[in-house]
Amino acid sequence: MKKRILTLCVALLMVFALAGCGGSTASSTPAAPSGGDSSEPPASSSEPAASPSGDGVDHTQGDTMTLKLGHMSPLESPFNYYAEAFRDKLQERSGGRISIDIYPASQLGSDRELLEGIQIGTIDMAVNTSSAMTNFVKIYGVLDLPYVITSWDHARAYMASDGAAALFEESKSSDIYTLSMMPRGFRHVFNSLRPINSMEDISGLKLRVVESSVYVDTFNAFGANPQSMAWGEVYTALQQNTIDGMENSYVTVYDYKMHEIQKYGSETSHMFAFAALNINSGVFDSLSESDQQLFRECALEAGYEIGLDQQTEEEHFKQLVQDGGVEINTLDIEPFAAVVQPVYDKFIAENGDTHFNAIVNSGK
Repeated sequence: MKKRILTLCVALLMVFALAGCGGSTASSTPAAPSGGDSSEPPASSSEPAASPSGDGVDHTQGDTMTLKLGHMSPLESPFNYYAEAFRDKLQERSGGRISIDIYPASQLGSDRELLEGIQIGTIDMAVNTSSAMTNFVKIYGVLDLPYVITSWDHARAYMASDGAAALFEESKSSDIYTLSMMPRGFRHVFNSLRPINSMEDISGLKLRVVESSVYVDTFNAFGANPQSMAWGEVYTALQQNTIDGMENSYVTVYDYKMHEIQKYGSETSHMFAFAALNINSGVFDSLSESDQQLFRECALEAGYEIGLDQQTEEEHFKQLVQDGGVEINTLDIEPFAAVVQPVYDKFIAENGDTHFNAIVNSGK
């Protein structure tokens, strides 16, 4: 203990000495990045370092650059694997010149808070659910349209298409730029009351959905009672029977232990989930053209590779959810797909059909 105190004192003296010589030091200490103790929350007085598009702070130190990347998922999760794959590729190909500090498990905030941080320049990068983007870039709701993605191969074909690249460009106007996406798999309905085998079975169920108008419209079309709710509130709401159930992918259900409090899982496959790797537009624009290309390449490769892993793991996680006590049933999804045309019509009336057609045509 005495040795630790002595070391701390020496460190503080060095800091004050540097300050006295005209040097500068950070005024805050961020939460521990990935690899540290993610169970320790960030100090309430700390503030993330601002990006070049925020208060003008330059991330570079000599020839190096360090960026801060946050996400809300656990260390052992596809979100974190996606972030780590991107970080490792970027660091290797830049010869160590560019590094990424990863802050998992909501250390820098929830999806909405991370995107707000990117937008105002207090966070450099984040891995977010693509659905959360709809609150900042409305056109991203095209990814949430029910039954528009028909298979994993379709999802990957779209991700590699010019249509996806054009969608990414749409985000720049909100100071958020999407570098790539990662496919996460089909979403299904889970609840504590009954298995869903027909439209009648889902009727009236109070189900948590993503804070997205497309999700609300879709589940209204199904005849359910959709409840928009932040993901961090869902487990408690299920425990307290405020809601009957929720919808998500098998991986997410298992990662967040939802299988502990849900009895039935029905394979509605109503939407295909994506994660998006986003960066502050000002940070991205400050990069050289060659570095911009490097960021894009590393991000696209990371999303594709982790997506392949996810497809392989989907049946594994389905089994884990079943082993956790959830009764899983398959069903005829045609009656569900038959009632969502009004959802398409409303979205296209408000946003045009360019991006909708790009997704549909990439599956042909």
